[in-house]
Order: sequence, then structure tokens, then C-alpha cells
Amino acid sequence: MLNMKTFICLLRTEPERLTQTQIEKLGSLWKMFISRMIQNNQLLEIDIFREPGAVIREDHRPFFGYYSDEYKTSVTGFIKISCENLEAAIALCNIMPTISAGGTIEVRELQEAKIF
Repeated sequence: MLNMKTFICLLRTEPERLTQTQIEKLGSLWKMFISRMIQNNQLLEIDIFREPGAVIREDHRPFFGYYSDEYKTSVTGFIKISCENLEAAIALCNIMPTISAGGTIEVRELQEAKIF
């Protein structure tokens, strides 16, 4: 058996620009995608964020709403996956429904934090 690694994928979209029909289609695509991931033992965890949260910056003042400096989008959810390497994780992210909805995905390998 291969040594699988854990990756976190931060899903970024602009929820306010999607129509209700697009949101419903996206939900159906995610259901199919998640079913396939479960069958392949790749899904570790998935969650979505219901409401816009707050971004806290150095000046300690929160910014409320959907926001990202670089992409002008918000992290709308995350998914933890199991893959052989970063390349395999990227390939999996490329077929996630977030991409077809015009969003972006940031993928990073997770490692156990060493606490003192």
C-alpha cells in the first residue's frame, strides 16, 4: 500500500455572483464528486461555511463579508483529502466542482504540528 498524505483544499468562490440555478447545479455536482471520493477512500473531511465571516488584520479591526486580498473571493469551505503526493492532490482539485463554478482552490499538504 502506498504512503498516503493528507492535504487541505481551501475552496474559494464568489457566492453572491452565482444564481440559484447555478448553486443547485453545483450542489448536485458536489454530491456526485463526494460519492466517488468516498468510494476511492480519498475523502477525509468536508465542510462549508454558511455565512460570511470576518477577516482579522494587523490593525485588529475585523472586515466582515466575503474577502480575499489576492482573489477578491472568500473561503467558502474546505475539504481534507488523502493522496499520494501534491501532484495527485492538484489533479483531484482540478476536477472539483468549485473550479467549474469559476472558483479557485488552494491545496496544501498537512503535517502534524509539534507542540513543545
